[in-house]
Amino acid sequence: MMEESGCEELSFGIESGDQSVLDLMNKGVKVADNIKAIQNAKEVGILTRALMMMGTPGETKETLHRNMSFVEQAQPDMVSLKMFVPYPGTNIYHNPEKYKCKIHLPLAEVNNSAYRPDRSEPKANIDSEELYQEELTWQFHHMKSYLETKGIENRG
Repeated sequence: MMEESGCEELSFGIESGDQSVLDLMNKGVKVADNIKAIQNAKEVGILTRALMMMGTPGETKETLHRNMSFVEQAQPDMVSLKMFVPYPGTNIYHNPEKYKCKIHLPLAEVNNSAYRPDRSEPKANIDSEELYQEELTWQFHHMKSYLETKGIENRG
């Protein structure tokens, strides 16, 4: 119906290809459902954009590979990758222990986008239960390079 009504492009708030991250962040969705949603849109000719985050609570060394696997399976036309930021007012900001993370402050000059030349390079704002800030930052940049190599990184 969306394609018939003239819809040409859809952005999907995927966040992560790692089910444990989605569960910890209470996203209420399954990775397999996200894959199917993108595939269904593509089948009818709608351009697809996956909105993804890294540097999230619950992230492990396996998360990078799970995110890459998600991209390989879903085959979105574009991926917009951002760094997770635990903004003031959110449950994660006020209850980091519930999300098994430690927040690094201050957040005032945080750059969550690799596409802001006026700001510093993105870096993780947390330590997850398994990975430190530096490791989460490395995983973000590695994923960004992977998307660039595939030619699907969306710079918007």
